[in-house]
Amino acid sequence: MERAPRMNASLCPSLPTFWALAALLTASISAAGCKDRSSDSDDTAPKPEWTILGEALPGALLSVTGRARDDVWTVGGDDGEGPLVLHLSGETWTRVLPESPGDLWWVWLGDTQVWTVGAAGRVLRLDPADHVKVMEESLGASITLFGVWGASEDEVWVVGGDTNVSANGAIVARYRPAQGWDFPPIPAEAAAQVAVYKVWGRSADEVYAVGTGGVILRWDGVAWASMDSPTDRTLFTVNGTADTLYAVGSSGTGLLLRNDGAAWTDVTPEFAPQQNGVSARAGCPAASVGLQTVLLREIDDVWVEDPRGVARIGSDFHAVWVDEGCGAWGAGGTIMSFPLTDGVLAYAGDDPPPAIPPL
Repeated sequence: MERAPRMNASLCPSLPTFWALAALLTASISAAGCKDRSSDSDDTAPKPEWTILGEALPGALLSVTGRARDDVWTVGGDDGEGPLVLHLSGETWTRVLPESPGDLWWVWLGDTQVWTVGAAGRVLRLDPADHVKVMEESLGASITLFGVWGASEDEVWVVGGDTNVSANGAIVARYRPAQGWDFPPIPAEAAAQVAVYKVWGRSADEVYAVGTGGVILRWDGVAWASMDSPTDRTLFTVNGTADTLYAVGSSGTGLLLRNDGAAWTDVTPEFAPQQNGVSARAGCPAASVGLQTVLLREIDDVWVEDPRGVARIGSDFHAVWVDEGCGAWGAGGTIMSFPLTDGVLAYAGDDPPPAIPPL
């Protein structure tokens, strides 16, 4: 494929079809999350299948998000040409070469720029139209930034840590155009952690962050405070809607937390492997992904395994994004060891997007 020229494309699921799938999901597993997940399934119903948009990509994909189903960004591991950055615009995929080495762990779409963060404390900003690098900064060579989010480009949060230490590595930083970067203090129990992994919010005065040790933080527009957490296990990602928050993580086995406004509760199904990413959208079932490229969806407040099963044997998902048609985009690859390679991008939904051409 070409570099800032192009690739190939199409799009996602109708809501009636999706809710038919939801019925199939609900029938496929008991609310108790039993081990035998096939005994209650309807053998006459057609089994939906994954659409593999890209596999064996040169870098693992660590984050995926979009403004719409035909405007999607995904970023990940450095294959020697730079971090893998792919943009779907309409019917065309483009590989963006940001001329900045090192893995990129997360991407957030601002109003005018694409913000990515990653190795060596890098914050990299790209122009979404011509794909050129607008700004590159580092918050410290020993730091890995794992998450980025902003209510607007007037106040953007990045989080991460120094994973070379066993404690006191957590980083939470804020960017404001007039003031530049600052580091609002976080509670001692959070500062003592190895890392804060992800940040997400509903507004400038309601922001959440999660990390190692089961830490959950909330920013109220003035200060960060700890929230009561039902776990001391690692939380990798936080996301939500106007009504509900989700956090996922753990190591080996899965962990899914939910907050409907009162408190965080553990809603992990018995069968869940380690969960790395979660995405929620109003009017759609929330989606969670993790090891073994298995997709979970929340149907009627119960997490069930999507009947598509494993997307790609030998790979793991790191991130998921739910689009406006309720389709789920799973991004991953070889993510449990370095180098971060063998990327995979998969789609769960009807009317799938175009495949990624050879890179």
